[in-house]
Amino acid sequence: MRWGDAARLERGHFVVTLGNAYAIAREGRASASFGIVSNVTGKAPPLSGERHPRASKPTLYHFGTLIQTDARLHAGTSGGALVNVDGEMVGLLTSLAAQAGQEPGAWAIPVDETFRRIVDTLKQGKEVEYGLLGVSPQRLSPEEVRQGLRGARVASVDPSSPARAAGLRAGDIITSINGRAIEDDDALMLHVGRQPPATVVKVEASRGSQRLSLSATLAKYPVVGKQIFTPAPAWRGLRVDYASVRTAGPFSYPFGRDLHEGCVWIREVEKDSPAWHSGLRPGMFITHVDDQRVSTPRDFRAATSGKASRVQVRLGGLRPGEDEVRTVSPAG
Repeated sequence: MRWGDAARLERGHFVVTLGNAYAIAREGRASASFGIVSNVTGKAPPLSGERHPRASKPTLYHFGTLIQTDARLHAGTSGGALVNVDGEMVGLLTSLAAQAGQEPGAWAIPVDETFRRIVDTLKQGKEVEYGLLGVSPQRLSPEEVRQGLRGARVASVDPSSPARAAGLRAGDIITSINGRAIEDDDALMLHVGRQPPATVVKVEASRGSQRLSLSATLAKYPVVGKQIFTPAPAWRGLRVDYASVRTAGPFSYPFGRDLHEGCVWIREVEKDSPAWHSGLRPGMFITHVDDQRVSTPRDFRAATSGKASRVQVRLGGLRPGEDEVRTVSPAG
């Protein structure tokens, strides 16, 4: 089935749903229904009994990305296709509304640029990564909104984040990302998360009467839970990742100002490898390869590429008295 473009959908467009309602399509014959597009920026309804639906935002369903239609969507239809009149798939169905104890209706994750990037990444067996700015966003008060203010207030800034490096401060109000207006904290999370790590984004913000135009190179958002993907080749038994995977939010490291200038996190060390024998272990932070600062996995790969002799790596965030330098010998 050809991909369509959900960005071209408008309210009132006719769509068809294809799925396996109640698991009755035993012969591979999908059940079909039809309807119109009711909304193109819907948010998932809160689960029944959820006291504070805004307290946890585990998926993009919560950030105003869903396509809503009036077509019937029964249990078992999740994973089916939402199809436009040209026979193109424009959405991936989810029965979240039925799970919430509400009248079953059709909801779909839109097939857009972000969707296609994720699918292409999964087809290659790679990890899907999402951008991180490194701020705790906060909604504006109703009074501020009535006064015409729009955006997301920065409640706090992580000390090692792209936001800090770009110059954002607590109290700033972010008004746009890459030219897209930010209406609230959900929109900020959505537009930043759509971008892959290492993307340079333009951030427009206000600080009192001052208007700011900043550039930030995104880090990697820490995804909680088990992930299945094909890991990148190890360098002498060592695999590294963005430090933000370990340091963002509640996982912030307790010591080491040297890490704020840039580092990578050791994600995995193969036992009995050269990296293992040098004393490197998962959870450590590497700030330099020889004398070169490394802030991203790409920096690390570039700094180690082509080196056939011993390489020294400098660690950061250590307790006083611990050895900062490890020498990693070539394999074999």
